[in-house]
Amino acid sequence: MLEPLDIAGRTALYAQDAERSVLGGIVQRIERGEGRAVYAVNEDDFWLPNHRRIYKAIRSMYERKEPVDLITLDAELMRLYPNDTATISPDLLKSVCEGMYYYNFEQYVEMLKQASIRRKLAALADRIATSARDVAEDMTVLIDKVRAELRDMIQTQSAWRSMTDVMMATFDDIEKRQKGEIVGIKSGVYDIDRATGGFFPGELAVIGARPSVGKSAFGLQIAVEAAAHGHKVCFVSCEMVDSQFGQRLISNTAKIDGMKLRTAKLENEDWALIGDALGPCASLPISFTFGAKTIEDLRNDVQRKVDIGECDLVVIDYLQLLKTRRRFDIEHERVGYISHALKQMTTDFKIPVVALAQAKRQNNNGRARCPVLDDLRASGDIEQDADTVIFLHRPDDSFDPAINDRDKPYFDTLTQNGLQYIAFSVAKQRQGQTGIIGAVFDPAHMRYLSMDRVRDKQE
Repeated sequence: MLEPLDIAGRTALYAQDAERSVLGGIVQRIERGEGRAVYAVNEDDFWLPNHRRIYKAIRSMYERKEPVDLITLDAELMRLYPNDTATISPDLLKSVCEGMYYYNFEQYVEMLKQASIRRKLAALADRIATSARDVAEDMTVLIDKVRAELRDMIQTQSAWRSMTDVMMATFDDIEKRQKGEIVGIKSGVYDIDRATGGFFPGELAVIGARPSVGKSAFGLQIAVEAAAHGHKVCFVSCEMVDSQFGQRLISNTAKIDGMKLRTAKLENEDWALIGDALGPCASLPISFTFGAKTIEDLRNDVQRKVDIGECDLVVIDYLQLLKTRRRFDIEHERVGYISHALKQMTTDFKIPVVALAQAKRQNNNGRARCPVLDDLRASGDIEQDADTVIFLHRPDDSFDPAINDRDKPYFDTLTQNGLQYIAFSVAKQRQGQTGIIGAVFDPAHMRYLSMDRVRDKQE
């Protein structure tokens, strides 16, 4: 039950005047070209139903890039709430659209946030009390639920830290790495892992390639390798369906040519191999989601997974296909917004995110060349946000400058045996060196191998 209002129309659980002031401040900032202020709060931060409705209408109009004034706002409310507009008085709309609420906007927002958190905590406390009295309630499950809900209420706040704090945190991090308490998640390609150290919490790794070079296969290999070592993986596929991934996993595990699975032209011994592969594949701690998701929904999903201990790594196939609820007229701004959100996920949830990305089709006198950072399609923000950028390049012949001189004698032999030489270009690495590394792709079994391992077998 709400506390009784004082003279200012305020309790610890909500502030009537502050709610109205925030709405007025948002309208005025939209008029001044500072429309991002609409995202300083959300619908749940308002307690009064009419204030929630007005906020939803203002945000809807802003995201459609429509002007917000007394007349347009009234029309939008009629559209959203055709049966309830009578409850919103003209005086309230006028005070929102014409009031002078601009200068103390940040303080009003903070008042709303504090009241919103108090309401959520009070409601959570009531639910905890009820559940705690239920003898049938599993306390471990209840604690996990409480922890997850509390995390949702945490507001990210910046704080100043002294140099001593930074150095102690650094020493602690190095010590944990030395003890093996913090390890980079590996790709399964030894030469790549040796060059990068793996994928670490708080880092965004971008794997770029032109279409049909094999980035999806590499992303799946990273996921499988991580899961095989006990890491819980969340794989986001925006362009493939479950059976396609299943076929690739079986092909890799059972060593069956992927084309045989695709055409279902199988022998009895193939079925036996498939049966033997199903168990190991099914036991891998990988969860999939298919179809293009919004970055906002993805963040919520990942947060829930992290809260219950079911996400150590996120792999996204691929970045430019993710959507957003926000509206952008320019494609590179949309992709940049998504890139920023992915980087923020890594730091907020302390996990690595591996995002596959499409690179532009480029050639040099008819010859495909190894992609560079400028080739990341649609946005330079990807390069800025990424901690590591690795490009995959499949040379057309042994004369390609991306091929290591030591590997060139083996190029034709690999091709004749149905294998592909892949140049991995580490184009950016905040904590390490850059350069090009040779590897081998086995397309029949969707598996990448270190060049040294293949070379040793041939020699």
